[in-house]
Amino acid sequence: MDWLDEDIDLEKKNKPKDQMYQTSFNFSKNSNNLFNESNQRDLEDKLSQEKLKVNRLQNEIDRIKQIKISNNSSKNTFLNYIHEINFNELKLGNKIGQGGFSEIFESKWLNLNVAVKIIFDPNVTEKLLEEFYNEIEKLLILRHPNIITLYGITPKNQKLCIITELASNGSLFEYIHKTNNTREIPLRFKYNITKQLINVILFIHECGYVHRDLKTQNILLDKENNLKLCDFGLTKKINELNNGYMQYAGTPIYMAPELYNKAGYDEKIDVFAFGTILWELFTQKIPFFNCDTNEIKNKICRGDMLPNHKSIPKKIEEIIHKCRAVDPNDRPSFKEINNIDFEIYY
Repeated sequence: MDWLDEDIDLEKKNKPKDQMYQTSFNFSKNSNNLFNESNQRDLEDKLSQEKLKVNRLQNEIDRIKQIKISNNSSKNTFLNYIHEINFNELKLGNKIGQGGFSEIFESKWLNLNVAVKIIFDPNVTEKLLEEFYNEIEKLLILRHPNIITLYGITPKNQKLCIITELASNGSLFEYIHKTNNTREIPLRFKYNITKQLINVILFIHECGYVHRDLKTQNILLDKENNLKLCDFGLTKKINELNNGYMQYAGTPIYMAPELYNKAGYDEKIDVFAFGTILWELFTQKIPFFNCDTNEIKNKICRGDMLPNHKSIPKKIEEIIHKCRAVDPNDRPSFKEINNIDFEIYY
């Protein structure tokens, strides 16, 4: 067989070089094509697997969110005693207010004019749910002529909504600052609001609670200008304070020094806020106007007094200064404030 091997070798030697290269190139090209096709299939498979993972994760997130809502509902057994109102029964009208994560609409439910507070934040966090259910619970417990009346909530599988009575004259903040700023509000109105505010906060404190977010935006007025206190999302029992709940609670211009200092605090933070509201009501000015948060914090913690104003009666001025004392022990309680005879100041 040696002659056959010699012929094969001779054929290889005599084969044109370009033909050899062409054969090699074709082989390489085919190999690359096969390699690219294989890579593409691998990438498509990986992409498909990643999409499946994303879908599974999204389903898991949705499931956890539903469990959170369900768990909060089961923990909050008081929800069993609150009327559920189908969202489709509400005829939403104009937007009349907005908070950090909610919008309030003037609405019609059956034959009633109502206010609907809708949670619009898409990220339903544990903290958001806690405030939502906390407000409902406090509105259910704290029944008073000067606290907004709770009518119901929407079912848990619908939008998160709280339905209350409508305070058609808006907030005290709007009444003071947006309704003809040049107009002097009558003293009788100011004293009437002051007495109603003292009455309702004293009631809250005697029930063992602290509002923790008193401000003119949370004081509403009905069609007869009677006071209606709202927004109880931060309200806590006095014996729950300083036990892990957020110390830095409230709105900067109304916050007491101990809140800024993250120190222990009690119901006297409501007294401090009341003093600021009194100053705002009688002067018809915004406290610490044009000051940033750090400036406000420094002024409050230093004990800087809000400026005296000719529109503030002398006795009211004294009450404001006492209520806004840096040391909470120097502030009067609402029981003491309630003993003041405001009739003599007309």
